[in-house]
Amino acid sequence: MARFIIQEGINNKKLYHILLASKTKSCPAWKVIQHVLSLDANGTYSYMQWMHTKNLYLFIAATCLVLPTAGCVSKAEMAAQTTLAAAANRSITCQAGADCQEKWKRAGQWIKANSTYAITTDSDRLIETNGPAGLDDHLAFTVTKKPHFKATDAVISDTSDIALLTRCNDWLGCSPSQLEAKAAFADFVIGSPAVAKPVLGVKVTAVTPEMAQKMQMPEVQGLAITAISPHSLAEKSGLSEGDIIVHYDGKSVLTESTLNDLVSNTPSGRQVNMDIIRGHINQTVTVDVEVPASVKPQP
Repeated sequence: MARFIIQEGINNKKLYHILLASKTKSCPAWKVIQHVLSLDANGTYSYMQWMHTKNLYLFIAATCLVLPTAGCVSKAEMAAQTTLAAAANRSITCQAGADCQEKWKRAGQWIKANSTYAITTDSDRLIETNGPAGLDDHLAFTVTKKPHFKATDAVISDTSDIALLTRCNDWLGCSPSQLEAKAAFADFVIGSPAVAKPVLGVKVTAVTPEMAQKMQMPEVQGLAITAISPHSLAEKSGLSEGDIIVHYDGKSVLTESTLNDLVSNTPSGRQVNMDIIRGHINQTVTVDVEVPASVKPQP
């Protein structure tokens, strides 16, 4: 049976336009089908007046069943369409806060860069453009951000879904196609996967003068470990709750953000010395820095 590549949004009542948009002109079925079509002055195929739309649909279906047309659309083309559809239909979700703000910002940037039409609405829940106008094949866009629902219809309050709706007024398809636009939109909004970085796996608090005095420290310095994550670099390195981290790789650590930055910027596979105070004793532990297995990038 012939396979017609039908662009999303084509009106079935104008079925004959599919013939021009599809890649079937080299197929035997096309040779028969074109006998019931006429080419008007504008270069558009239209069916003869004696053939009703429904009859044309049945005629095409019957022709494709009778005439073997294997190879009209190659396996590579079908595979490419399948891949494109999968890319276009990806779900775009975001977590409340910085994640949603960043993705919604990127959604707006993509629309501004790719829309032929002016943006008429730009809020924190809706981005919409004018259009489409006339028989224009350029796409008009609507982007929405709505609360995410589970299959049980329960609202996930801190998660939202971002969706792109596309439309054009050309029966022969849109330029670019709606699938191509949606795939490109998802690529841009989701962005490249974050590069996994090492994490020490501790919760810390800055050493206070009272803590320093109690531990007989010569000066107020370092970060006190208050919790350690299971299977983390900290646990593997032998760190314990109550330890005071003074230096990481020879650098003083006075804030949690400084410690996190130093660890995350350490190349995976490197050994780093960490100076700590345990009880009243100064010690040095060695950290074998690596990306946690749960977030290692896939090859």
